[in-house]
Amino acid sequence: MEQKKLTGLTTQEAHEGQKIHGKNELTQEKPESFFKKILSILSEPMFILLMVAAVVYFILGEPRDGAIMLVFVVGIIAIDVIQEWKTDKTLAALKELSAPTNRNPRWQ
Repeated sequence: MEQKKLTGLTTQEAHEGQKIHGKNELTQEKPESFFKKILSILSEPMFILLMVAAVVYFILGEPRDGAIMLVFVVGIIAIDVIQEWKTDKTLAALKELSAPTNRNPRWQ
């Protein structure tokens, strides 16, 4: 049985592949804006329900209870935004760690 020697791409083949398919890089996603994050949180059914409950308290003449409800809703939104910001930061750091690097100047 004949043993075949395995070789990689030549420099020319690699450059042609890069011209056709582009470099082997992760694409950078555009970060979501602060206001879009808040709107996505506010559009969740649980937050809508809590805001409707606060409005009902105001309509029924219980402004103190409505205000307390709104304070808690704002607090929950703040916690949720902070958690999403930390998650985005962590994912960006992981993406940076997992990004392949090439130390051979011929391939860059």
